[in-house]
Amino acid sequence: MDQRGRVVKVEGEIAQISIIRASACGDSCASCGGECSPDEVTVGAKTNGKDLRVGDIVEISGSTKKMLVSAFLAYLVPLILLMAGTIFGTMKFKEIGVESYELYGFLVGLVGLAVSFFIIRVLGNKISKGTADFEVSRLLKKR
Repeated sequence: MDQRGRVVKVEGEIAQISIIRASACGDSCASCGGECSPDEVTVGAKTNGKDLRVGDIVEISGSTKKMLVSAFLAYLVPLILLMAGTIFGTMKFKEIGVESYELYGFLVGLVGLAVSFFIIRVLGNKISKGTADFEVSRLLKKR
């Protein structure tokens, strides 16, 4: 996964790179009528020994596997725990004879959702501990 960005900060071997995320309408957001605009994201990248300065334009690359694991954690784990909690809670409250078992089952699902955010935080910190998600592959333009 390759992206272009601008160096905004350099600290030792890690540079903070500002990437403008591409919008769904391409480069002409004003013409599509969707009223969206691309937003900037700042990511950490290993400098790979390159002499980078604030304002340099660089190309960065990242591990596809790491991106897929991150997407799985961010999107599927909360969905799975919400659904599992709702199904489990609904079955248990129905089994013990609670009148509003669907509502209480859904509340158990929300607890599962909250637990998933805790899991994501812990696992996300373990995955990215001390590492940059990207590395600078080329210096495109010096400031």
